[in-house]
Amino acid sequence: MAIKAGGKGEIAFEAVHLAFLVAAAAIIFALPSMTSYQGLPALAYAAFGALMVALVIYGLKPLRLEHLDRKGREEAERSRLFSAKRPQSAAWVVGHGLAVIYIASIAQYMFR
Repeated sequence: MAIKAGGKGEIAFEAVHLAFLVAAAAIIFALPSMTSYQGLPALAYAAFGALMVALVIYGLKPLRLEHLDRKGREEAERSRLFSAKRPQSAAWVVGHGLAVIYIASIAQYMFR
């Protein structure tokens, strides 16, 4: 099922993405205190920072109504829109990668 650019499906998908990004950042921030600071908590806080950078870069696009007029935009503007998502994607990958490494560092204490 294709999601049309600027349609309600895209806006809903972006809202879900934003909600999961906020939830992941909150969980990774709370995880060190929930695990009694075992493992390497600096990794969790670095992951939280990277996820917050991704959130700031991402902005609150689902809450804006600018998506509704995409049908009239030129192709050059669309390519600029897609290239603007690359820094956010990189921060997202770094944040989740650091979170996975942190979880791996506390796994040895969880399964004793």
